[in-house]
Amino acid sequence: MHDLREESDAFTHRWITQTAAAQHTTDRKTIGHPEIGDMLLDCDVLVVPGADLRMVTCPAPAGSSDGRKLGLLRVTGGRSAHPDAY
Repeated sequence: MHDLREESDAFTHRWITQTAAAQHTTDRKTIGHPEIGDMLLDCDVLVVPGADLRMVTCPAPAGSSDGRKLGLLRVTGGRSAHPDAY
């Protein structure tokens, strides 16, 4: 959130006064992937009341093995590394 506050006075005002209308929930989930196995991720859900808007992010802690697994998925696009898969 630090970067957003530096870039937007309107965001900074809403952040400080807590006037943002969105609802935020957080949870920790284990997500299974057929190639790289299970990953424990911190899932954040931001819901805007009165609208059909929902933003979900599921990052892994920086430097964790789960973070490295997500990095591998970014590089491979989730495709199999097995030669017979192509």
